[in-house]
Amino acid sequence: MMKKITLLILFSAILWSCEISQESDLEFIQEEEETGFTPCNFQGREYMVTSYLYDIPFDLNNDGMYSNDILDEAGCYVSTIEFDENDSALNMLSQFANATVTTDVNGNLVQSSGCTFSDGAKLTCLKNGQAIILNFNNAIVYEGTSSSNDSVITFTIPYETLRQYHLGYHNILNEDGTITNYEVPVTITFELQ
Repeated sequence: MMKKITLLILFSAILWSCEISQESDLEFIQEEEETGFTPCNFQGREYMVTSYLYDIPFDLNNDGMYSNDILDEAGCYVSTIEFDENDSALNMLSQFANATVTTDVNGNLVQSSGCTFSDGAKLTCLKNGQAIILNFNNAIVYEGTSSSNDSVITFTIPYETLRQYHLGYHNILNEDGTITNYEVPVTITFELQ
């Protein structure tokens, strides 16, 4: 009997927290609508990543070619944003490459990279003209812009946001052999498929 009561209390708490989260999101959307932001109406749309640009070049795949575009350097990134019937999409940084510099057996500096996965929370899309925000739980997560016909969306993600996801792996081995801790934003562009 005690087990059933405990389960009932736990289940009620879960339902209550979901209700609070939905109410919080609704209040946030209503506040944003007062400033001109409304739902994006991107339901059912899929956008494919076309560039993932950093301000500094790197060679994550160690092919000797340096690029600012992670698409040229690593296979670890979210390649699409798919909006569901609620105008929500998975977090675009739920999968990404991280970088660090290590030393090989000969004592040479080597660029290393790995793939990191985060929670993949769903973000809600709001739009005002060409301005777009993706929010979660009553807070703006990403800000971006869309083309006039919404076929291209671009997000510039500040370093502070990236730092939360990269878990400390942010060293770049430069072409001249020096190491840079990157503290720069990334610009990710998606095109409608």
